[in-house]
Amino acid sequence: MKRSNNVKVERFVKSRKFYNSSLLFTGLLASSLFLIGCDDNTEKHYLDRPYTDEYDCYKNSDLTLDKCKRLKSEADENAKNNGKQYNSAADCKKDNPDADCKNYTTSTNIVRYYPYYGWFGYNPSTGTGQQYLRSGSNFYTNTGRSFDAKVNTSPRTFTVSSAKPYSSSTISAVKAPTVSRGGFGGTANTLEAMIYGASFLDVKLS
Repeated sequence: MKRSNNVKVERFVKSRKFYNSSLLFTGLLASSLFLIGCDDNTEKHYLDRPYTDEYDCYKNSDLTLDKCKRLKSEADENAKNNGKQYNSAADCKKDNPDADCKNYTTSTNIVRYYPYYGWFGYNPSTGTGQQYLRSGSNFYTNTGRSFDAKVNTSPRTFTVSSAKPYSSSTISAVKAPTVSRGGFGGTANTLEAMIYGASFLDVKLS
């Protein structure tokens, strides 16, 4: 009698089934962990006020620093050209106690004063920066238009991730999808089947 006749083919078949089940478990577990770590979302945050300077603009928006500097410069020009003009600093300060009163010299060598608040935002109709005046907690333009954060500023975009550390507690908390058992009409928890099924096969085949 040949030695090959003493080999138990059935045990080899069972061992191969266990090996294939182990590979399936490893692949599906890796896929589950990948899905846990890739659930990212973006959120847009708007200030509830205009910007104070170019660095405040850069910190609280998606704009570049150069863009913020340009908006600030345009807002300063807007304040000078479109703000109320005064013949003296005293008159300017009287009407605008919360503002700085800056001055400039006209082409005819006349000194003019105008209120400068420093607050600025974006004018969507002109595509340029504009000054905002303040009265209490309210902000408005030289023409009386109220400040609207979602119109007159650029948001700051954040990426918010719902991923959790890959620990044993994280894995056990995963709600695995269910799959149909062919011919039985029942369902089985995929992840639990993989975890506990491997141990079952190990015992069964030993």
